[in-house]
Amino acid sequence: MPQIDAIYDVGGFTIARYPFEPSFSYQGGHGSALFELMRQCRNLGIVHNNFHPKNVRVIGDRLMLIDIGSDVVPWSAGGFTAMCRRAFLSWRWWNRRDLNTLLTRSLTEPDLPELSGVQHFHRALEQGDALVQLRRYITDQVLAHKARNVLDYGCGTGRLVHDVSVAGVHVVGFDPDPALVPKWHHGVEASTRPVVFGGRELLNTLIHTQQRFDVVISSLVLCILDDGPDYEEVLTNLRRFVHHNGTVFVAVCNPFATFGGNTPFKSRALPSGVTYDDMFRWSGTAGITHSTREDVHRPLHRLERDLLRHGLRVQSRWMSDTIDLDRFEPASDFMVLTLVPTNSLSGHHDQVNPYPTLARTQTKRTFRGGPARA
Repeated sequence: MPQIDAIYDVGGFTIARYPFEPSFSYQGGHGSALFELMRQCRNLGIVHNNFHPKNVRVIGDRLMLIDIGSDVVPWSAGGFTAMCRRAFLSWRWWNRRDLNTLLTRSLTEPDLPELSGVQHFHRALEQGDALVQLRRYITDQVLAHKARNVLDYGCGTGRLVHDVSVAGVHVVGFDPDPALVPKWHHGVEASTRPVVFGGRELLNTLIHTQQRFDVVISSLVLCILDDGPDYEEVLTNLRRFVHHNGTVFVAVCNPFATFGGNTPFKSRALPSGVTYDDMFRWSGTAGITHSTREDVHRPLHRLERDLLRHGLRVQSRWMSDTIDLDRFEPASDFMVLTLVPTNSLSGHHDQVNPYPTLARTQTKRTFRGGPARA
């Protein structure tokens, strides 16, 4: 939306003034910019009833609505759904001679063939922040397991610790980074929830006292570590701290999505010549904060092998849901593995391949999405 710097009342008409910026007409595409424009409207609590290419200008890497008169109305679920349909049609079919007819029909005909895929676009806008979606899933799973005590190994800022502790569960958060200490209780009364935070000293105490937990969480830790002592230490401690009848939740950047398109959460920059079966570092830029983070791509079969080597077997997998901003097709940012200690399962598990189907499908492919579409 334009940055209005003055409003005038002239002869009964309201005139808004905003700075001039060089621009050109919108001719479809610009998926990232369109998604951000729609997200801004939703956050501002408004709907534009006449979304049309003629009312949109391209300014650098962003889009701006220039018709900000009576067509801008307060947000409503139905109005936003209609706006999503019009924006989607303008993105994909901007060059259709009958676009005006399509835009009108979309108000009453949600099953138009030209609207195929709009549901992914709409759902991604409704879901909001990808990290919040991830924390919500892990929290729901932990509470469903009726855990009495939980360890968040590599807790970062501690948000997940507080999310889980709301239900009265005793939660311990460990992170070796001392810079995070001021953030652990930011905005939260420390005495109101059964939480404990600490660094290396806490970790050593847990090891010395042989503490065990019903649930152990490791969220976005393994996917920033290269092979080596730090990686092995995390794997060892995940098994060390979980009760023999407990559960471990490991969240990583979805390896099936590494070669996919950009998402609202992150844009991807991969080194040249790499394939899905390689292990390598890649950088991503967060869509909202524009901060850069380096991650490690590790094929899923290799990650699961390493976890099994340390006594943890995959019970289920979950993938977050988002969209590819280039094509508005289903995509993913994160994967959560639910694991159980191997000694809690019967059978000769050490001699059995835990993922035979996946192992048969791992091939050297470099097309987008890798060996599976997230």
